[in-house]
Amino acid sequence: MRYIVLLCVSFFILEAKSHMHNTYKQSKTKVYTEVSYEKYQSAIEIFIAILKNPSLNMYKFSKELSSLGLEVLKFKNGFFCILDKTNKGGGFYIINETSTSGSMLSAPHRFHDFKTGSISYKLMIKGNYKAAAFNTVHRKIMDAAHTQVTLFNAFHIAFSRTYPQEAIYQLHGFSNKKRSTLAGQEADIIISNGSRYTNKRMQIIQKCLIKTDKKVALYGKNIFELGGTKNIQYKTLSQESYRNFVHIELNLYTRKEIVSQAELIENIIGCLP
Repeated sequence: MRYIVLLCVSFFILEAKSHMHNTYKQSKTKVYTEVSYEKYQSAIEIFIAILKNPSLNMYKFSKELSSLGLEVLKFKNGFFCILDKTNKGGGFYIINETSTSGSMLSAPHRFHDFKTGSISYKLMIKGNYKAAAFNTVHRKIMDAAHTQVTLFNAFHIAFSRTYPQEAIYQLHGFSNKKRSTLAGQEADIIISNGSRYTNKRMQIIQKCLIKTDKKVALYGKNIFELGGTKNIQYKTLSQESYRNFVHIELNLYTRKEIVSQAELIENIIGCLP
């Protein structure tokens, strides 16, 4: 009997391995259900446990995950996905257990900011990132970058507590035509940390990305729009004394280039360690 159970589990994992991208694509939903503050706090602790040891804790906390409407799937090469099995806008999360990096990617406007979800997914698969978080409902229904009590935000808090010295890179998209300043109209990439001031990490990223022949602006220094100052992840993480949040705005042309050019993807990975 035990052999049969193990065989079934192995078959389930084998099946899951080949379907991660399909699972990611199918995670979109048109429904959002608010999360209670109690479940929000519970999610933080469960996400911490999964981030620390997904192989062990996906089973150990299966009941708690289920109470949040979540489940964990194991894929090949050390990848795990946490998905909202109720399809109520709870988000989609990837963890790489074998990663030697602690950095995380974040895509809160995947269906609104053209290709930011695809870029984040490609970076996660090709890079050495520990985790990635994706919204699963359009921002017109629930804006994940401006709503605090969500599972999406809980995952960011959990990550910051688990890897306090590592970075969270959040990707956004912008239109040069909608910018009110010359700097905004000319920029390819805008980097900020959510505050009105630059820091060393931002400066290092800028110098690296400039090598890709992109016009890279630093919020608070040579551009003063699209700084993410109202971003809820920045605000919440700041309250946690986390200082490694990086807000990245990409114009449309740059986003199109990234998804079509393998070399540029590799360069981006090198600039966002």
